[in-house]
Amino acid sequence: MAVDVTLSVPQDMMQLAHKVATDANVSVETVLLDWLYHPIQKPDDTDLESLKKTISKYNPIQLWTVVYRDLSAEKLQNMNSLIADSKRGNLSKHKQVELDDLLHLSNEYMVLRAKALLTLQNRGFDVSHHLNMDMD
Repeated sequence: MAVDVTLSVPQDMMQLAHKVATDANVSVETVLLDWLYHPIQKPDDTDLESLKKTISKYNPIQLWTVVYRDLSAEKLQNMNSLIADSKRGNLSKHKQVELDDLLHLSNEYMVLRAKALLTLQNRGFDVSHHLNMDMD
């Protein structure tokens, strides 16, 4: 028996749920329920190597969630600021290590997204709109 629940969800989470629902061809409610049953840790909160190895076992909702995940807005802003400082030559050794860590994490997200997209493509999903392929 299902029970109706009213829940306030952050706007960014609802935007993600809508994107995932559209690509997975399911309802937003289905996405939110799947997230409750199969929570996905952010890659910086878990073992990245383990996640890369198990991603092929993910269901489509989990895979589309990985495709849309990115660094937090705070980390992206920090990384962009550090990159700008680096271009101006204003980066201490400590800040360079911080930038290197963020760039590594960003690369890990790209690898996870690529693995998720490949898995989805192999399962018959159209992932072409997620590929930046200029054929000019």
